[in-house]
Amino acid sequence: MHSQNSGVEIGIRLQWWGVKPSLRGSIRPVRPGDIMDMIGRIEWNGRLFRDPRISRADAIALTRESIWDRPGFRFMDIEKRGFVFFGLPEGDTTRVHLIGVLPEYRKQGVGRALLAQCPTSYIVAGTYEDNRASCALYEKIGMQVIRREKVFNE
Repeated sequence: MHSQNSGVEIGIRLQWWGVKPSLRGSIRPVRPGDIMDMIGRIEWNGRLFRDPRISRADAIALTRESIWDRPGFRFMDIEKRGFVFFGLPEGDTTRVHLIGVLPEYRKQGVGRALLAQCPTSYIVAGTYEDNRASCALYEKIGMQVIRREKVFNE
């Protein structure tokens, strides 16, 4: 757990909320392990957890441990171009835990198609303020920032 009172600031986390896009694509459910190669191919700059002490390889390994076989969570992918990991609906809202689009397929509607697969009308997602691609996607589909918080390492 990151403390507000200690460590070095590692970013400003934004929480977004909005209506999911209505687009449908050729998306299929997959097992978490099937997308680990995709997670590894997306350039995280060793900052998946934003803690400078965690290497890229360790961040990917920790991601795999945290998502493997979690009950009630689903992965979707679109022709091996990107993936989304979301939880069980909370009322009429789905929480997106992780979304990624391979760099060569960005700005082609892949992220929008992935978010359209969420099972509810509304979605909540988090990202860091300096993740321009993620913020641009959420802005483009009309989502709004509902919370900002500084994140510190311990």
